[in-house]
Amino acid sequence: MTKTSVEKRLQEKLVLDGAMGTELEKLGVKTNDLLWSANALINNPKSIYQVHADYFKAGADIAITDTYQANVAAFAKVGINHDQALDLIKKGVELAKQARDDF
Repeated sequence: MTKTSVEKRLQEKLVLDGAMGTELEKLGVKTNDLLWSANALINNPKSIYQVHADYFKAGADIAITDTYQANVAAFAKVGINHDQALDLIKKGVELAKQARDDF
């Protein structure tokens, strides 16, 4: 039996990108509020893209989106409604995908 390309890929060692908050702070993004690094989805999406792009350039195979603290309840605490919160969460995924695709 031969392995499929997916099975072969799953057996490879993959490099996962790392800390988002720390890297955002290095770019001057403030993360010391209720949303932590998720506030960058509102105020600094270009910085999120840059962090992802930097990780891909450094050899990452997989990205972790900037959505750790991005959830509807957390966004509601800062006055963002349900639909807007979902759009911001989707934006976090889109930024990671765009950085991947651009790389």
